[in-house]
Amino acid sequence: MRPGDQRKRLALECTMERDPEAGIATFRPRGAISLWGMLELREVLAAALRNGYTRHLLDFSAVWHVNAKSLGILVERRDRAREAGGQLVLVAPSVPVRELLEAAGAYATFAVAATEAEGRTFLNPAGIPAG
Repeated sequence: MRPGDQRKRLALECTMERDPEAGIATFRPRGAISLWGMLELREVLAAALRNGYTRHLLDFSAVWHVNAKSLGILVERRDRAREAGGQLVLVAPSVPVRELLEAAGAYATFAVAATEAEGRTFLNPAGIPAG
């Protein structure tokens, strides 16, 4: 295997939806997120922030594994969103993801919503239309 092959094999599978009026970007990663995958997700979230999307919904309902070493990246992205006047909301984290966050003591530090619709209400406390 050549040096770049492993990263390609572990590439992140993620869809993204933007709501320009509300400044919300919704990310839906799937499967297992390796450390490389989380680094890719960090770059996607950072790009959205640079483009004015300060409110992030991160739907983890279809993620069945997150590399424990990458939890700090989630915390860092949450903090960057807050610094920009926004927020990062975890949506429907799967049981394995929730358990990992709880074991690390990080679960209670995130806004967590059961559905994307509920997450949008967390991101729109001032009654800003959520699309």
